[in-house]
Amino acid sequence: MDNVQEMAKVYRRTLQLKSNPVAIRIVKDQEEIPVQLQTPETILPSFCHAIIGAFKGKSLLLRRSDVRCDLGLATLGFKKDGSKSAKPKSALQRNGFGNETAAQVSLSKGIRLPAGQTKAIAMSPLEKAVIGVDVVLLKVNSEQAFWLLTATQYQTGHRTDLSIGTGFQGVCADIIVYPLLNHKVNLTVNGIGDRLSPSTAKNELFAGVPAALIKPIAQNLIAISQKPDFKHFHSPKGFLRAASWRSGHRP
Repeated sequence: MDNVQEMAKVYRRTLQLKSNPVAIRIVKDQEEIPVQLQTPETILPSFCHAIIGAFKGKSLLLRRSDVRCDLGLATLGFKKDGSKSAKPKSALQRNGFGNETAAQVSLSKGIRLPAGQTKAIAMSPLEKAVIGVDVVLLKVNSEQAFWLLTATQYQTGHRTDLSIGTGFQGVCADIIVYPLLNHKVNLTVNGIGDRLSPSTAKNELFAGVPAALIKPIAQNLIAISQKPDFKHFHSPKGFLRAASWRSGHRP
């Protein structure tokens, strides 16, 4: 299993994903912008909208001028810190915080790429990634998240530390920047921008897997898929058979 096509199949098959794993590649300021990917025809409200399109199979190259979201642009290293402007603070206060101080604290705690280092962001289904991968994004439910995190700790037993901004900067900070900088898998709940899309289910989560862990986790998922618990949970009578197996009474 040495190519992204094979790894994408493993993630989709073992986790039973409904959406394609999405490859994210940060194009640095000094790099050449790849010509293989299309740019949006119109300015997008946020990176979340582009990610939703990528989950459906689209490939895009996003530059600073292609996205209107100041917080996302700041988080992903396109521009200076957007938290100092009044608009993001007031928007956060209106949508999720009781006062301006709380909104400012939330923004100040957010993780970001260095300002000005990003020229563009390429995103595509993982099996179509042609210019390398920094992070892979997954759209999961709680059970799929369970098996993903199980695969993350499969060889070490280490607990998984998650960093979640409660849906604010969830895509850009929680599952792109955090995995990229900390080399750890992370989950987040869908933010307000994501939930505005009719294609986003209420009970979905997003996960981010850094490049170095994509193959090891895929290998661990293959091993886990052979375990009795996994087989019982994915059988037609999954929960009943798993409960019976755990109690020592096999059907």
